[in-house]
Amino acid sequence: MSRPQRNNNTSSTPADKVVKSAVCVIPPESVWQQIQDIRKNHDKAYQRWPPHVNLLYPFLPNTKFAEASVVATEALKDVQPFKVTLRRFNHFKQGKGVATVWLDPQCQGDEMIQLQRRLQNAFPICDDLSKRGGFHPHLTVGQCQSATVDQWTQPFEATWDTIEFTVDHVCMISREGFEDPFKVDHRIPLAGINE
Repeated sequence: MSRPQRNNNTSSTPADKVVKSAVCVIPPESVWQQIQDIRKNHDKAYQRWPPHVNLLYPFLPNTKFAEASVVATEALKDVQPFKVTLRRFNHFKQGKGVATVWLDPQCQGDEMIQLQRRLQNAFPICDDLSKRGGFHPHLTVGQCQSATVDQWTQPFEATWDTIEFTVDHVCMISREGFEDPFKVDHRIPLAGINE
């Protein structure tokens, strides 16, 4: 597929990216309960972010979302909806002995990777999530001390009921201030399917 043509409003420079917007997969609210039960006590971003898998972050400011949504729709017009399963916990070790714990969004193939790649090709300046070691889709549920991550996750793993949902769109989200919650501004359908 040829890359969609971008107009002057979306052919931006890296300086145009902001941490107050993102393109992500947000599971349907009908499956949030288990995720939010963990996040509300353990995720420092619980109040600001919905449960999500970031695809592009940082992203363009929301003043460019109207034009960006046209570009994204074109980029995803032949990407078919796909199923995601959330059943396994994993973690990233970070500095100062802290670990970020996350759910692994498993697909039948590499659909999530391909979805992100399509979007990054459409918005090449938004490559932050794939710069260091490649894109690793994840849904963050909390933070803990690296030394205790296995003990920290055991109770959640023991009681976790597998979640399944279909990804049939991606969301462009934004927030006004750094402490404000993100809101969904645009839903971009996969395969041109209108919701």
